Amino acid sequence: MLIWSSGLFPFFQFAATSVRPILLNIYEKYYLPLGEDLRPVTKAMLLALLPGMEEETGDFFDRVRGAPKG
Repeated sequence: MLIWSSGLFPFFQFAATSVRPILLNIYEKYYLPLGEDLRPVTKAMLLALLPGMEEETGDFFDRVRGAPKG
């Protein structure tokens, strides 16, 4: 998992608006279920998601900060 993380995490910041939901789905599907095993990449993952929280009016603000879907 760590090998892929070094490419996926920095990509979020530069990804097009149409690609960001796909990346968030990947993070949710493959990373979040790791639970405690996510610890080694937690800092890198948080730093990667910060650009998604830059603007409160942005399309991905609620999803990145952990608001429920729907």
